[in-house]
Amino acid sequence: MHTFACTVTLRDLPGSSAPTSFGSPTTPFASKKAAKAASARDAVRWLRSEGHLGAPGTSPPRKKARHSLDTLIDGTTTDPNHDTASTIDGNTTAPTLDFPTTASAAHQLQMLSHYLGLQSPEYRFSADPDENFLYSGAAWFVGATGALAGPLGMVEGVFGKKAAREECAKEVVKVLRAEIARRGRLTGAFVDDF
Repeated sequence: MHTFACTVTLRDLPGSSAPTSFGSPTTPFASKKAAKAASARDAVRWLRSEGHLGAPGTSPPRKKARHSLDTLIDGTTTDPNHDTASTIDGNTTAPTLDFPTTASAAHQLQMLSHYLGLQSPEYRFSADPDENFLYSGAAWFVGATGALAGPLGMVEGVFGKKAAREECAKEVVKVLRAEIARRGRLTGAFVDDF
């Protein structure tokens, strides 16, 4: 049977000139996991006793993730430190929408809906009566008027409900981008980065 031991060394701690080690190279444990946990536990207890860490359950609040769509359609923002406009040759351009390259169409749809002041869409799908795994349907924005009243993004005969929702979202994203561009033309804003 193997035994394991582990030590943790912390360097460059405030108020300490020498590295501090925790755990023991001679205390045996039945698994690597148990040896690492014991060393880490000793280190955390010491850090708490020295005031480098708070007591259990007193971690600082997490920062709320700031969406790239904090900006309203008129260019104002709720974050005073967030610069929403770009300057090119001294001319200020309208705010842009920056999506992560991995954002799904459904996520883009949610962000664009928020940007336009709409609620998230309601999806309505039905399974094909002959083939239960093929779905057809569309999205609706409750309370929307005009071009956004719905149904939007009609899809038919898509394999799987999740895939049907994503295909529908892709089509609705196109509609919302066109609506943002239309509103930009109405206000005279430069909207070309959608």
